[in-house]
Amino acid sequence: GYESVFQKTEKAAIQCVKANNRRNLIAYSYGFNLILFSGRKNAVRANLDKLFKDNISGLDFREDGRLIATGDISGMVKVVDVQRKAIIRKHNKHTKPVHAIAFSSQSQNIFTGSDDLTVKVFDIETNAIVKTYKQLHTAVSYTHLRAHETPEHLVCRLLLEKKKE
Repeated sequence: GYESVFQKTEKAAIQCVKANNRRNLIAYSYGFNLILFSGRKNAVRANLDKLFKDNISGLDFREDGRLIATGDISGMVKVVDVQRKAIIRKHNKHTKPVHAIAFSSQSQNIFTGSDDLTVKVFDIETNAIVKTYKQLHTAVSYTHLRAHETPEHLVCRLLLEKKKE
């Protein structure tokens, strides 16, 4: 099973894991390594470590499995084309680590939550920040989020975790 493959291949703590059932893929990260694991072949499909300079602290698959969004400890957000194994978009609009990332339900925007206490809505096509939500509570960090989008509204549900002082 998956457990035996992970135990044989990884020598560091895994930071993030996301699955895409449509493509039967698992993406996981440790350090600056982003690994694509094929559930069909029960093997590592690709190691995308050459694309990253800082430790990956958050990731998400787009619903169709063709894109992965990552955030890192520098605040950089990158969008990776799974097939081409290449970065197609990036922005560094956060000032602290990005831990929470979610593609919108319409798949055209990415919500990113950071230790800088903001959530940013990033348009993939234009590579622009559409909106920034600021959090006034200084003892809270965004760790997980879910995004939903309708033609009239962008909705972001946050799961918050208090920082240890």
